[in-house]
Amino acid sequence: MNFKKIIGAAALSVAAVGLAACGGNQTTSTVQPESTPSKSTSTPSTSKSTSYTSVPRGTTQSGKIKFYASSGDNLKPVLQTAIAAFQAACPGWTVDLQTPGGYDTINEKINADLMAELQPNLAFCYGDHVAGYLKSGKVLDFDPYINDGEYGLSADDIQQMKAAGYYDEGTVFAREGRFTMPLNKSTDIVYINKTVCDPVFKKLGIDPENSVNWTWDKLWEAGAELKRMYPSSTPIGYDSEANWAITYLEQASKQSGKKLYTDKDKAGADKIQFNNDETFNMFKMAYEQRQKGILTTKGVSGSYTSGLFVKYDQTKEDDKYKSSYDGSFISIGSSGGASHQKPANSSAFAVSVAESPSIDGTDNTLKMISQGPSLVMFDSGDDAVNLHTWMFTTILLSKEIQAAYALASEGYSPVRADATALVLNDENCSEINKTVLALISKITANNGARNIFYTSDCFDGSAISRTQIGNALIAVLKDTSGRDAEDLIDSSLNIAEAEAKTYAK
Repeated sequence: MNFKKIIGAAALSVAAVGLAACGGNQTTSTVQPESTPSKSTSTPSTSKSTSYTSVPRGTTQSGKIKFYASSGDNLKPVLQTAIAAFQAACPGWTVDLQTPGGYDTINEKINADLMAELQPNLAFCYGDHVAGYLKSGKVLDFDPYINDGEYGLSADDIQQMKAAGYYDEGTVFAREGRFTMPLNKSTDIVYINKTVCDPVFKKLGIDPENSVNWTWDKLWEAGAELKRMYPSSTPIGYDSEANWAITYLEQASKQSGKKLYTDKDKAGADKIQFNNDETFNMFKMAYEQRQKGILTTKGVSGSYTSGLFVKYDQTKEDDKYKSSYDGSFISIGSSGGASHQKPANSSAFAVSVAESPSIDGTDNTLKMISQGPSLVMFDSGDDAVNLHTWMFTTILLSKEIQAAYALASEGYSPVRADATALVLNDENCSEINKTVLALISKITANNGARNIFYTSDCFDGSAISRTQIGNALIAVLKDTSGRDAEDLIDSSLNIAEAEAKTYAK
């Protein structure tokens, strides 16, 4: 099945499901009215909602769902297909798709909208942002809708999301409830110039596909050998300093059983935990590799490190090329950016991918971040609007739309296992997309036993914590003053901690 066929199948099969739910092909919604209009103004329930059998239906027969999304030109057709399916299924109901900008811009707009009581009905989001929205009392708990006897998710829907490893991400907040639903996901993976690195790995006895043999120390060992071979290169690039620092602390936490980054269950500023010996040691490790010319990051280089990764061209290699080559050979970045991690000319070099390195080469210290956009639903004050917003959400979560979104994005993972299977079998799935999704599928297939993916705590101030730990690492890596390294790291962490604690609630 190719991309266009998947889009077509989504429009047809999803609409058919929706038509049954919305009352067939009648011209008006057949949601059963209550005796009086229901306008919900109460704060949404924050308890686990497994006892729910139905949500209020409301009486409104038509309306508009305001939907904020961050999607480029390649992804808009998928969203528009989902919208068309919903509107065909529910006559009288429309979706107003708005694309204000990136996730931070959407966050800023939602915060302003909430103050003016003009919030959208549905929006792309990150969990850190939703933690702030919860203060408004306008965020709806998804659990009552999931468990609704007529409009809820099927057991198979839930199982497919659980098999993909993302279903419970919406429950990581400081209050109980499910306040986000995963839309599509990514993680940081290791992109490898297979052409150059495989001989180096073989020489050093390193096997990135074997987690027992794939540690941070082994990564630096390979980087040192690559630096010796290509003296002008910076062999290793890491895009997100914040992701790296948080991931390392999650790995150390898994080993020690202690919270080392944040703890959402503590009160106020005590939620901030990252100024500790493990963070200090991680920063020092990164600083040393930077000083050796082995490592760079996005914050240091000023752009995504994929730009360095794709510079290599084996057809040009000779002694002069080896001495002057100023790119990289290993790039650690988002699986969602896979399309940027392949050379323009396929003959330049081959690409392979691997899991994140771990601290000790065992699953006891292997954690990988799970991120990417989720969906948040806001209370409109009208039960029928809320219900139809949920019904549109189920279309976005359908197998066909999930598969189409992953194909169009070339790197983001579906949040359903059955959608991943569709993508992997698609004739138009690019080689890099197929390679990345195969790795993610391998991880998720064993994630229950290995417990690899993590989602950071979400609370009011968690977004600042993320920003501050990333900024602290950038400050350490960019420093050229000759200042004592330990003093530099201590100072940077103290500043970051103080700033983060100011906002933690």
